[in-house]
Amino acid sequence: MRVLLSLVALMIMLFVKDVMEKRNVDSLGTSFSSVYEFRLLPESYIYQMPEHLYHKRMLLDNPSAAATVKLELQRHNKAIENIISPFKKTKLTTAESAHLVHLNTTWKKRLK
Repeated sequence: MRVLLSLVALMIMLFVKDVMEKRNVDSLGTSFSSVYEFRLLPESYIYQMPEHLYHKRMLLDNPSAAATVKLELQRHNKAIENIISPFKKTKLTTAESAHLVHLNTTWKKRLK
């Protein structure tokens, strides 16, 4: 009888351990997903923004055809807005949130 109870207790402990490991693996997967979504993707956006700003500066420094320049500037403005938008959905620190608010308000003032 003791052997049977020991085996049942061992089976229960193995089952509990398996459930806990599954939760840990799920948590780890969520953590990796969060790091990718909230840190790595925004980092790539950050590196894209200066490129668009540089092209805008080049267009303004060397205007050729006014209509073409205006369309290109609008294209770069839209690209920058598309970069700023996803940041609003990410989890940011307090300092990052303050910088985002400042960037967004400054950007909107400059477009007016």
